Amino acid sequence: ENELSNDALIFQYGPVTGSDQWKMEMAKFLSQAYGGAVLQDNLILTCGAHHGFHLVLSTLLDLNGVVFIDEITYTNSLGICRQFSTMQIVPVAFDLSTGVDFDDLQCKVKSRKFTPCEGKPFWGVYFTMSVFHNPTGVTYSPDLCMKLIELARQEDMLIVSDDASNLLSYNFPEKPPKRLFAYDNYENDNYLGHVVSTSSFSKLLGQGIRLGWMECPPRIMEIFNNSAILYGTGSFNHFTSHLITTFLREGLCQKQYESILVKYRERLNLVEDYLKNHLPKEIKVKHPRGGLFLWIEFPLGFPAEAFEKYLIEKHQMFVLNGSYFSVNGDKFQNCIRFVCTYYDLPTLKVASEIFCESYKQFSH
Repeated sequence: ENELSNDALIFQYGPVTGSDQWKMEMAKFLSQAYGGAVLQDNLILTCGAHHGFHLVLSTLLDLNGVVFIDEITYTNSLGICRQFSTMQIVPVAFDLSTGVDFDDLQCKVKSRKFTPCEGKPFWGVYFTMSVFHNPTGVTYSPDLCMKLIELARQEDMLIVSDDASNLLSYNFPEKPPKRLFAYDNYENDNYLGHVVSTSSFSKLLGQGIRLGWMECPPRIMEIFNNSAILYGTGSFNHFTSHLITTFLREGLCQKQYESILVKYRERLNLVEDYLKNHLPKEIKVKHPRGGLFLWIEFPLGFPAEAFEKYLIEKHQMFVLNGSYFSVNGDKFQNCIRFVCTYYDLPTLKVASEIFCESYKQFSH
């Protein structure tokens, strides 16, 4: 009777940051997947990674705040920033081999710092993807991650790390690279909590589920626990979270996770191998070791946007050129992002053949 009574509660407003059952199962799953402790008290239920980012901007950042963002980034994240018209968006230089240019970020942060208004804990936020960066596939080094943490602590700014691709690491049985949140060590004397991790089940179970999470330090958990958007109506997607809780508890999520890692790695490897063997050597096909995409760098001056249109018109094949991901739309014009995980192996083989043959025709 108690169990039936508890099940009936899934049709009510949920606990502010998610049910205890969901948090417990999520913490177990993520701790195993990440290879490091994830505390259930740090988890907040969301509708997805970008929903979490939107919550951060609307709840934690001064309305005149500054959003520092990699000059090449996932476009939906940039679109979310632009919805907050009073906030300043500052692109930061990005190296296609190593990630964000720390010196450029530090200089821009120090020159723009101000005291936030009452009720908003942060004046600025740096948004990034430190593991399997979208679209470039770059993973930040431990040294760079520690520098970012120290900068955030010194300037009392927030870092939001979109970790939607972190779990898609293809070096298994090795665990994924350490997420930025884990570098903000609570055992440090100067720890306050300056990193929020956002992620979702979109890449693991399906985009239509619309279920994600944030991993937040205690001081930020307290703010969200008392925020009007959560306190008044309860957790987001409460009903679906109960379905996922069962999925997690029965081990079905782990089974699905292990299955897609094998499939995605096969698909990425197929496309990468074919492109490397059939494109000229001066074209760099980057092996990201995780995520959903291959990043292809053509020689400087190559018109990737025109090649993108050529593929669509001639073969109904859709890729995205690098300028699409550029904050100002004027950089990385010689690059292309190739999605490798959505289609089956035979389809990807045909797509790879079309891509390489089309390059030859287009170039001549």
